[in-house]
Formats: sequence, C-alpha cells, structure tokens
Amino acid sequence: MGNRTYNLGIVGAGNISKLHASVANETPGLRVAAISDIDESRAKALADVYGCDYFSDYNKMFESDQIDIVSVCTPSSLHSQVGIAAANAGKHLIIEKPLDVTLEKIDGIIQACEKNGVVLCPIVQHRFDEDVMLVKEALDSGKMKKLLFGSCNVKWWRDQNYYDQGGWRGTWKYDGGGALMNQSIHYIDLLLHLIGPIEEIHGRCATLGHERMETEDIAVATLKFKNGALGYIEGTTIAYPGIEAVLDIYTQNGSIRIKDDHIVLWECKEDTGVNFKAGNDITRTGSARPMDISSASHQRQFADMVDALNTGRKPVVDGYEARRTIEAILAFYESSRTGKNIRLGE
Repeated sequence: MGNRTYNLGIVGAGNISKLHASVANETPGLRVAAISDIDESRAKALADVYGCDYFSDYNKMFESDQIDIVSVCTPSSLHSQVGIAAANAGKHLIIEKPLDVTLEKIDGIIQACEKNGVVLCPIVQHRFDEDVMLVKEALDSGKMKKLLFGSCNVKWWRDQNYYDQGGWRGTWKYDGGGALMNQSIHYIDLLLHLIGPIEEIHGRCATLGHERMETEDIAVATLKFKNGALGYIEGTTIAYPGIEAVLDIYTQNGSIRIKDDHIVLWECKEDTGVNFKAGNDITRTGSARPMDISSASHQRQFADMVDALNTGRKPVVDGYEARRTIEAILAFYESSRTGKNIRLGE
C-alpha cells in the first residue's frame, strides 16, 4: 500500500484531545487536520495551535474527504455514537479508553468498522510500554514457565474538584464507572494481556472518600484465571497523595513486578536471558494529576496504527481485545451489586 501521511480529525477538545494532537503531530505519517467540539471556542483554541480547521459539529468534519482517521476523545459513553458515525463515513478510528461503557455499544463500534472496512485502534497504550513488551515476550516464550498468580493495584488520588468538574466524571451514564473504568482500566488490561482471560471474579465496590459521586472510588476483587492462576485487583482514587500502580506476576520460575510502568523486580530460579534496568521509576504516571503522564507509549500505538494502514495488517490491539477488558470490569460491577461470584463468558 505504501507509506503516506494520514490526516487526523479529533472529536473533543479537552485534556486528552490535547495529548492526542501532540502525539499525532510527533508521529511520522500523521497530521492533525481538524478539531471538533460542541464548544466552538475550545475547538478553535486547539485548532489554532496546529493551524487546522475546526468544527462545532463532528458530522460536518466527517463529510470532509481530507480526513482519513478520527480520534474520539469525548466522554466515555459517547464513544460509540461518535465512532459509529465516523466509521459509516469511511473514517478509520482511534478511540481513547474505554472503547465504550457497555458491551452492546462496543459491539456496535466493532460491527460498524467491519461493515465499512475501516481500521479500529482502541487506546491501550501501556501494552506498548517497553518493559511490558519485555515481560510479554518472556511469558509467551515459556521461559517463565507456568503462570501461578497475577494482581494489579492502582493506588491513585483524585480530589473532590476532579469529580465536580465537567458534570460527567464519576457518573454511570457518562463515565460508566469510577476508579475501575476510568483510572484502573489500563492495569486491568495489562493483567489480562499478560496473565490471560478471567474465568471467575468476586468483587466489592464502594464510595468512601468522595461526595456527589455515583460510582466507586475504591474496589477490590479476587480472581480465578482460565489458565488456573489466581489473582486480585485493587483500584482506588482515595490513596492520597497518589501512591503507585503495581502489577505482580508469580510463575514457576520466579516473580516479576511492574511499578509505574517499569520493571522494578525480576527474580528467577533459572536464567531467562532477559536484560533490564531495575528501579527505573518515573514520576509522570497520572497517580495524582490526570494529565501528568508520559506520551511515549501513546506515540508507539499511534505509530502502530499508521503502519497497520500502510501494510494492510490489523493493529496490534483490536476492538475485541479492548472489549475483553470492559467485560471483566462490568463483571466486577455485577459481582459487587449482587454479592455473587461472576463467571465470565456465560
């Protein structure tokens, strides 16, 4: 198909949209071509940074033959509405996490993309962290032997003002959940990516540290994976001042810990031949401030999207992979509501 430059239209002009625009501008083969937001002044302000067009109606943007890819950066529950419209207009899609907040809406996005022959790239940027890719390679190679246990602990902090702003954060209708669906989703995704699918989950959610919030600010669950491994999830936004995000893996050959996106422990009984730098902590993780995050892994995923379009292959992460993570989070919520163990896939 050959290499080319793809014009990107971004729907939404909030904080995450600014990150997408910056990353796209730094990714070879991508160019920010248009911004759309229902608040025309916000759309214009971001568009002025990149010298591009702006719209207050995303459907008008989709009518342009100049737009090749649409990046969806709206409140979570609007992702399918915008994404399906873009797919029906023949635009490829980059959709910020979560893909949407119900499986029905996610299935609608996937089906629209397949029907219209466009590529869907759901953002799960931490799969593109260098250390995560190193762990994935070692696990898939069999060098770590049988998987025994996997857990993730996202101990973050959001103040009351975070939830009071915008009118959609921490709501079931627009955010789809709280500390799990919004903040912990990336490490839950990594847990499934590295350990495998969950067979059974028993969870409990609560709102303990915030007011005027419908969804949870703390949640814990025990897990049984389909491969027989056990595990647990902790996700919270009440851990002042924003402590850490940790993923632990125990296998028959040893233990691995990823903390704040870097390997900090890799101890094995038998040598795996893996070289890494332990203790490589970084501070830009979003543990206390939502936009205090590194863009390097976003850029790798954007580059993967460009390469997929150039070569005609599927992106490394497709809609079905992103759906699996949302299915697990929704099962977590169902278990908390009912007090029952929930078996996934039934």
